[in-house]
Amino acid sequence: MPFIEVKNLPQRNKVNEYSLASLESLGKVPTRVRKDTKKKQFHGSRLIKFLHAKAKLGPEEGLIFLTNVDLYPKDGWTFVFGCT
Repeated sequence: MPFIEVKNLPQRNKVNEYSLASLESLGKVPTRVRKDTKKKQFHGSRLIKFLHAKAKLGPEEGLIFLTNVDLYPKDGWTFVFGCT
């Protein structure tokens, strides 16, 4: 079984310079209000794509991020992951 090494690389990239509110205002990550709960959701797939591009990962590296907001993967889906 392969060993997975986890490293925190906050100084190597520009990912930490962004908040979800700033990504929304810059038009980088779309949002919507879920009809049944009236809660704001962030487009999770676009968020992952943005963060991955900013992280400039090597071929053997991956990206893990945590958020406390509701995410949706694409239009037509109400949610995929998150808490209420």
